Amino acid sequence: AGTTIVFCTGTGSTTQAVDIPSSVISQAGRIIYVIDAGAAAATRNITITTQGSETIVGAATSVINTNRGVKRLVSNGSNLFTF
Repeated sequence: AGTTIVFCTGTGSTTQAVDIPSSVISQAGRIIYVIDAGAAAATRNITITTQGSETIVGAATSVINTNRGVKRLVSNGSNLFTF
């Protein structure tokens, strides 16, 4: 199903947002990495959401709040899970 890598650079002064499309989540086995490449997530959190009703480990959002943090997600075709 493939791999998607999202690098967040954190150059602004506000929180960062990553919205994962339903078309990506619908691909069972799809792996998604969201990476705090800018080492700024401790002060500019990265909030991960989905475009539809899909969940991320049962929740509507997931947050990276540590510098150089990484979220590794995998889709089952309906929702996202960490691994």
